[in-house]
This record gives sequence, C-alpha cells and structure tokens, in this order.
Amino acid sequence: MPDETPQKPPIPVGARVCLVPEGKVAQVFRCEEQAGRYVVGLILEGTGEARTFVLTPEELSRRLQVLPWLAAAPPLPWDQVVAFVEALRMRLAYAFDPHYAVSVTQVDLLPHQVDAVYRHILPQPQVRFLLADDPGLGKTIMAGLVLKELKARGLVRTVLIVVPAHLLDQWQRELSEWFREDFTILNRTVMRNLLTDDFFARNPQVLVSMDFARQDEVRDLLARRSWDLLIVDEAHKFSAARYGNKVYKTKRYQLGEALARRATHVLLLTATPHKGDDEAYFLLLDLLQPRLFARAEDLKAAAKGNSLPFVLRRSKEQVTDLEGRPLFKKREVKTVGVTLTEAERRASSGSSKEASKMQPVLERLLALLWDAKTGEAWVETRLRSCCRWSYNILRNEADTRATLIEPKLKAAGWSDTQITRHTITSGTGNTPMAG
Repeated sequence: MPDETPQKPPIPVGARVCLVPEGKVAQVFRCEEQAGRYVVGLILEGTGEARTFVLTPEELSRRLQVLPWLAAAPPLPWDQVVAFVEALRMRLAYAFDPHYAVSVTQVDLLPHQVDAVYRHILPQPQVRFLLADDPGLGKTIMAGLVLKELKARGLVRTVLIVVPAHLLDQWQRELSEWFREDFTILNRTVMRNLLTDDFFARNPQVLVSMDFARQDEVRDLLARRSWDLLIVDEAHKFSAARYGNKVYKTKRYQLGEALARRATHVLLLTATPHKGDDEAYFLLLDLLQPRLFARAEDLKAAAKGNSLPFVLRRSKEQVTDLEGRPLFKKREVKTVGVTLTEAERRASSGSSKEASKMQPVLERLLALLWDAKTGEAWVETRLRSCCRWSYNILRNEADTRATLIEPKLKAAGWSDTQITRHTITSGTGNTPMAG
C-alpha cells in the first residue's frame, strides 16, 4: 500500500520568510500541498496584511527565503548576543519612550515643535497632514521628527521630499546634520547617467526639485513607485483654480495629485496655505483627504468650527521658549500720520495723474491677456509686473499683445465687431467677458 503519511510542508507554519524580489518580511500561517503546488499564506510584518500565494516547488524556493530562527541557530558568542539585544532595544525604543526622536536628534527643540509632532501629527491613524505655521518656526525640524518617528515604528522606508530648487542643498544638509538621514538628490544629471532599474532600491530616500519633478517624464517615473512618506515644502505652489465648473490644474498640482495617490503618509508644509482663495485652499486639502468635503463652503464651515484635525497653523505670537517666554515680539499695528512737504505734495499729485492716465491702458491689457478660446484669465501674474512699468512701456505692451492676440481671436471664430468691442483698440473701454 502507498504511504499515505502527510508530507511535512517545506516551510513550517510560524516561520519568518522574506518575499523576493519585494524584500518584505512575513510570517507563514499556512503552507499546504495541493495538486503538485503549494498554497502559502503570509502575514506581512509592519502592515499586518494577509496574502495567499499558489506556487510551484521551483517558485517556492525562488520567491520565499526562509529567515533563520534564533532558537534554531547555533549558540552565539556573548558579545554578539549583547549586540543583538541592544539592537532590539533600540528598535523598540519608541514603544517605551513617547518622544523617541527627540532624544536622537541633533537640534535643540522648542515646545511648539514637540507639540505639533506628538499631539497633532503622530496621533493621526494615517499621517496626511498640512503644517502651516508661520515662517521661521522650524517646519523642517518638525518634518524631520515625523520622519524619524515613523521610521522607528517600521512604517517608513521609502521617502520622497519635494522642495523648491533653491532649497535642495539646505534640506539635504539639515537632514544629515540634525537627524543623520542621508538623501539622494534626483536631478537631470542623475537621470542621464546614474538612473538604473535598481536606483530607487539603492536610494530609498530621495530629494527632488518641484519644478524638475513636474516635467511629464520625471513625474511619471516617480508616480510609478509607491512611497511610504511624501513631504512637500512650499506646498502652496501646488496650485489650482476653478473657473465656473471647470478646474484648471497647474503642472505642479498635477504632480501633487500623482504623488499623493502613491504615498501612504503625506506631510505638506507651507506658511501661506490659503492666500485668500477658498477654492485654491479646498483643492490643496483635497490632495490630503480626497472628497472629504464636497464644496469649498463645507471646508470653510468646518475650519470655523475647528473641525480640521489634519491642519495645524500657529503664528509667531503663539510660540514660546522652554520657560514660557515669547520667542517673538508682539506685532503692533499703528497708523502714523505724515506731513508732506510741498515738493512731496506736488510729486504725489503727479503720480495720481499718471495713474489716471495708465488706467485705460491697464484695462486694455486686461482685455488682451484674456484667452478667448478657453475663458481662462492669466492676468494676475502679468499685471503684477505691469504695475512696475511706465506708461510708454505699458502702451507698447498693449500694442504688441493686440498684434499677437487678434489673429487668434479671428481663428477662434470671432467677428471683427466682437474683436473691436472686446480688445479696446482705442485704449479706453470696459473689461471684456470671454466668448
């Protein structure tokens, strides 16, 4: 009679294995042979996610690498045992020290920094947070504390930090000096010469310029990967605007959308989150919590009721040192009267006349800078520059814009009457509406 004794599974239940090529560690809770294949159940460490695989014997030996058990290993020398126990103690330090990262950082922390990280950010079940403190309050330090704490808990391995180009070296230096975290800067030179299939496996912590990353090629490269933690400095640059029922998204905002979808934890840093535009603020927070609010009005109502646990903003007047003394002097607003001299009065009167003279030209520019095909005004940036120009420069700009825009209006189907009415060729008139 054939031997019907059940075969011992090649991997015992309870064993720890490493998934290849993912590199994830898991514990086996099931390993059975069925029709020449093995059904293997795993629980991933860190996330607790359960997965089941059906593998051939060859795939089993190739995909699952059994990790050695301490109990099954030969006795270790005493110094190695001590080193192992010390490493385990440090790995679990966060469970016994509620402010673990504070003790390993190389910077003197202030109360508001510790408060933000340990009372507001880390208690979130998933860190998707907007930190909007005033400039100079140490948002970089707070981001570093969050990074260290999440790494200590085994929740973060791959990190992407997106910052303006002029801050790349500063972020790299401060993270190295203050938190002993090494980051690789991804730029065009690296893309051209060093980018290989295993680049991100060898460099799990990456710094990239916001404007470099927004390019389609780079954005798609970064968005193909999953990131444990995404940090964005100057996050207000991820801007979008709503005109009617249509949302116009900048390249930077599209970058934010692509990366936020691929990141488990997201930390946005900015000192100017709102800028007086409810819709832009609503779209920025939508990167963190998509569809949490249906309309900008709902978000505004929640903000008034302090119902935004994932947003924190403090002013300089609110922060103190370790002894409770204000770090910054209180701002005082006063109206100071000034008596003009006769020469200053004449100059002021001349400026008013010049402003009146320039108003119709500004109105004409406003008309000419309006895209008749899409109805999208890109006037704001241009007029900020216009305000610094002289009358003659403004007039020349208006003439140039008329030469460039009028053929486009005709190509879009506008009649000569419409063009005359909407482009204000005489230099006077009212601001047009698109279409």
